[in-house]
Amino acid sequence: MIVRTASHVVPRPGRAVVVAILATVLTALLPAVPAAAISSTACRVTNVGTGVVRTALAPAVTAAGKGDVLTVRGTCTGGISIAKRIELRGVRPPGAGVPTIVGGALGPVLTIAEEGNVRIRSLTITGGTGTAAGEGHNGGGIYVDGRVVLTSVHVTNNAVDGAGGGIYSFGGTVILGGRSIVDANAANNGGGIEVGFGTLTIGGRTRIADNTASTDGGGIAAGYAALTVNGRAVITGNSAAGRGGGIVIIYGGAAIGGDARITLNEAGALLGAGGGIGKAIALRLARDGATAAPSTPAQLLDTMRAELAKWSKVVKAAGLKMD
Repeated sequence: MIVRTASHVVPRPGRAVVVAILATVLTALLPAVPAAAISSTACRVTNVGTGVVRTALAPAVTAAGKGDVLTVRGTCTGGISIAKRIELRGVRPPGAGVPTIVGGALGPVLTIAEEGNVRIRSLTITGGTGTAAGEGHNGGGIYVDGRVVLTSVHVTNNAVDGAGGGIYSFGGTVILGGRSIVDANAANNGGGIEVGFGTLTIGGRTRIADNTASTDGGGIAAGYAALTVNGRAVITGNSAAGRGGGIVIIYGGAAIGGDARITLNEAGALLGAGGGIGKAIALRLARDGATAAPSTPAQLLDTMRAELAKWSKVVKAAGLKMD
């Protein structure tokens, strides 16, 4: 078939010719598809500033400059120490798995050295076993000597036979916010988190849940540390065989405010164990010459009546009167 115009005759291209032309155009416009698609769990670490992509976390951290942001996709192996100011940010494109850093050999998944100042966002930290035996197997997920800020980070399923199953800090600063979760971790002390001689701030909608300690501090153990719990943080479902199912405080200070909730935690049968918060009150009473002991409401009422009767006699004998 032909198409007639005023001046000449133009042949109409056949269907096969049209298809071939379209295929050529689309091939030129669309990006090439790699022979093997990227696995949903393959580790890909991209330096946002330089655009360099690596398939392992350790070399990416080593090459990073001060203040660099590294995006983490897939599942990367940890077991590394960070002694600089950087940010690790999880990303999850369509079809990709949850961005995760897993423990390598023996040791924490991540160690924040004294010089380190690290922000971590939207990542899962799991599979850590803590520091070497000589150091007590502390800090399964994250070991902090410097400063770390966690935003919507999930620290889960780390276990140590020392302190701080999920997070351990000695003299460092730990800040949790966003929708961070610290759960299903285990340790001797501080199943979820242990902080000594440092600061721990928990805010946002952070959830400390279902951690266990074979001794004290199922959720959190704080020794000679400054602890702040605020925002809408929740500490729940943690358990300790000793004191402080939710939190145990050994000296130091604690400020709990906002809409924070400490609920449904369990502690052992020790005197003053404290399902929610243990040991702090017991220690304060001990310094004042008193002893904390568990009792039922009925027992408390009987004690109050006995004390009232005893001290009434003292008041009358001394002739004391209220002004």
